[in-house]
Amino acid sequence: MRLIDPRTSRILDRRPAVNPDKLIRATALSPDGRLLAAGEYNGNVRLWNPQTGAVVGSPDGYLLLGEKVLAFSPDSSLLAAASYHGDQVVLVDTRTLRAVRSIPMHLVAQAIDFSPDGRTLATAGKENKIRLWDPATGRQVAELPLDDDEDYGARSLAFSRDGRLLAAVADGTHVWDVSSRAQVARLDAGEGQPGTSGTAFSPDGRLLATGHRDGAVRLWDPRTGTQVGAPIIGHDNQVLAVAFSPDGRLATSSDDGTIRFWDPRAHSDPVRALCAQAGPVWQKQWSRIAPDGPSSACS
Repeated sequence: MRLIDPRTSRILDRRPAVNPDKLIRATALSPDGRLLAAGEYNGNVRLWNPQTGAVVGSPDGYLLLGEKVLAFSPDSSLLAAASYHGDQVVLVDTRTLRAVRSIPMHLVAQAIDFSPDGRTLATAGKENKIRLWDPATGRQVAELPLDDDEDYGARSLAFSRDGRLLAAVADGTHVWDVSSRAQVARLDAGEGQPGTSGTAFSPDGRLLATGHRDGAVRLWDPRTGTQVGAPIIGHDNQVLAVAFSPDGRLATSSDDGTIRFWDPRAHSDPVRALCAQAGPVWQKQWSRIAPDGPSSACS
């Protein structure tokens, strides 16, 4: 496991000590930057201080059955953990490192996410619905339906930064208005396009990014379901996860073994997308390449 400075793309020296015999299936960084959690294949969850790489709590970890998915609450006070084998989501107080509540899952949890105000926890299991919970009480407050044939459930969940929208990746990508529980969009990458593996909202909520098994990343208007600009191409294998930084940059990880950083603004229209791939192209060169095209140049 490595820590990377996204501003420089350099691997940091403070590398958490990880048992090489333990396969890590999930990671999560607390919003306050105080804790790094990792879920091991045996269900253990281990904690580190990401600033120093030092172990936090028990050096043997905590058997929370949390190797599948992990998520911190926005105020960093809770860690939610779920596994391939468990039938519940465990909520842990990050100050005492004790489990304070468990949320029963009708089927194994595949994705979890807290709303930005921390008052709602969304969970997805192997069923054609998303469940919304009150993490303070463990009570279910709503269900959001997927399509009838999406019995394998959602693989990824993401709230918009204002908490008004929730996106879920199943066979398709669905977007709901959280307050009305109404579906506002279903994203369509086109017939025959490979499936989607992850999703994230931009900080301003105007874009929704989706990673795909063909190695492409696509940008969408989450309110209309319209694709924005050209697909972002660069990975040589399927995209596993996507995430936006607070300043709007997009990070993607892939089965090709790389993490890449993108400026989504450069891909919001065809000209900027071409410039992002081609590098500097001056006006005279541009006119030779596309004499009837736009008059702008890449610089």
